[in-house]
Amino acid sequence: MALSKKALGTAQWKRIRLSVLARDGWQCQYCGTHLDKSNAQVDHIESRVSGGSVFDQSNLLASCKTCNQRKGAKPLFFRAGS
Repeated sequence: MALSKKALGTAQWKRIRLSVLARDGWQCQYCGTHLDKSNAQVDHIESRVSGGSVFDQSNLLASCKTCNQRKGAKPLFFRAGS
């Protein structure tokens, strides 16, 4: 298992994840959907497989499950309000 995949299960990741969700107002930064426990994810703007930082909050944004899955490892594709 890749180090970055293991990192996502750590207490450090859980703290950072909640911090990013709060910073982004529990709103998907792609489509604007309100996030809750059932659909909240944190997306790596530069994917982990492309060398993006796992824990750097400037590489992270709140995303709904649908948008995060659609983006996958592709580069940032759009932002709400732009």
